[in-house]
Amino acid sequence: MNGRFPLPEEEKKVEGSPLRIKDIAHIAFYTLGALFAAAATISLIVSLTVISAEAIAGTILTISLIGLGTLAGLKLWELATPHLPECLRRVANIIQILVTEVLGILSLIALFPVDLTKSDPKTRDEINPEETPILMIHGFLGSSNNWVYHKSRLKAAGYQNVFSINLGNPLISIDEYARRVDAKVKEIQELTGRKDIRLLTHSMGGLVARQWRYTMAQDTDVKEIVTLGTPLDGTYVAYGTLGLSSCGKEMFPGSDFVKQQQEWAAHDQTTDYYHIATKTDLIILPMDSAKRGGSPGDKLKVDTLDATGHVGYLFSDKAADLVIDYFKAKDRHPGPVSAV
Repeated sequence: MNGRFPLPEEEKKVEGSPLRIKDIAHIAFYTLGALFAAAATISLIVSLTVISAEAIAGTILTISLIGLGTLAGLKLWELATPHLPECLRRVANIIQILVTEVLGILSLIALFPVDLTKSDPKTRDEINPEETPILMIHGFLGSSNNWVYHKSRLKAAGYQNVFSINLGNPLISIDEYARRVDAKVKEIQELTGRKDIRLLTHSMGGLVARQWRYTMAQDTDVKEIVTLGTPLDGTYVAYGTLGLSSCGKEMFPGSDFVKQQQEWAAHDQTTDYYHIATKTDLIILPMDSAKRGGSPGDKLKVDTLDATGHVGYLFSDKAADLVIDYFKAKDRHPGPVSAV
């Protein structure tokens, strides 16, 4: 379903924007290719001119050729995948996701010591008083560091009032997480002097945002709630928590918690929702759960990615583009601004 506002026809990159994941991958790809090609050339010359070094040169040549062959295969894979029949493309995308999800998890492990809340605006000099604050809410087993990439993209797009939160203990209820969000929102309101807010969420964070919206937001003007891979209708993967986690049980498909949120959303005529799903999410099962928010059609926008994993949302150029485009479109059609 398309939203009320078309995506802007503007250049995606903005001046001063950080290197994108795709940019870094391409730089690494071509750098490795150049190194392998140089090593192969040098080793071939050495093997032909220096007899005593023939064995070593031959080994380097073999390794270089294997490396070049692997890179060529990856490039052919990238070029061929979009042109495959739907069934084969789906298989190719899943294989790709299995690899990139592992890399994404390793990236999150490397980011474990980072507390992104420490870089939140702390003084009035660091905020834009004319800008609706954005609060980013992570998912199950996550933390504020999950938003490192999206925060850099939002900052590069010109957004100053970007905040994050650490939800903490993965065994407590979503309602308790919502209370922590409520405390954070009050801090943001005190700092910015504004009563409006935008929520950018990943996975379970979308359910936390909705719980806060419908039970604690009170007179806060919740402009938009953006969800990346949120189990709005539950997920069968939640059974993997074995009932040991309160929030895990609440994410069971058809749970009373999920049904209540869907009912609240169905009668919500004020909050705009933007649900981003992916065809290759191995955590949100069924995948359509990430799109079934229950909101009225005129308050809802939905997009579906082809080849992004559940962790991949956090490092996805496409997801970041969609989020920023959505916010920019909303900025072109602002509603009334509320002040504290």
